[in-house]
Amino acid sequence: MKPVVMSLGGSLVVPGKIDYKFVKEFKKVISKINRKFVIIVGGGQTARTYIEPLAKEKASHKEQSLIGIRTT
Repeated sequence: MKPVVMSLGGSLVVPGKIDYKFVKEFKKVISKINRKFVIIVGGGQTARTYIEPLAKEKASHKEQSLIGIRTT
């Protein structure tokens, strides 16, 4: 059986600081499902912090996306 790939928004995990309660509860929920998961967490605020100056300097959408991906 193939694993389930899930994208989880970085702002859910780190809305300002790491939300350990959310992570713990999320783990409880997915642990009840008899499947393997691959969970990708987005860059959240950290990604936006790096993307914003690039946008102000008129960096291409591709360059902005790449820095977002790297922070993920």
